[in-house]
Amino acid sequence: MTPAHVTHGNKRYRYYTCLAAQKKGWHTCPSKSVPAATLERYVLDQVAPHAPDVDWPTLAPGERAARLRQLVARIDYDGTSQHVAITLQSNSPKKAKPS
Repeated sequence: MTPAHVTHGNKRYRYYTCLAAQKKGWHTCPSKSVPAATLERYVLDQVAPHAPDVDWPTLAPGERAARLRQLVARIDYDGTSQHVAITLQSNSPKKAKPS
């Protein structure tokens, strides 16, 4: 999945879209897109316990993103089962549980 957005008037809608669908056609991907806020909230909820010293709600969005990049090696999403798997960086204490 890759980040994308559309703008309608003054409103910007962020989402993650299937890269295969963009390159090879929408028929190649079971999940065309996922709302960014939903996926990002889930990831943060799963990763936050691995950094208990971080006050996540008070971080600016850019700083929050930087912290997440330090902790997360990879995020996989299976659109068929709506399963999210988060792999933490090797220096992190353990893997986050998949949904």
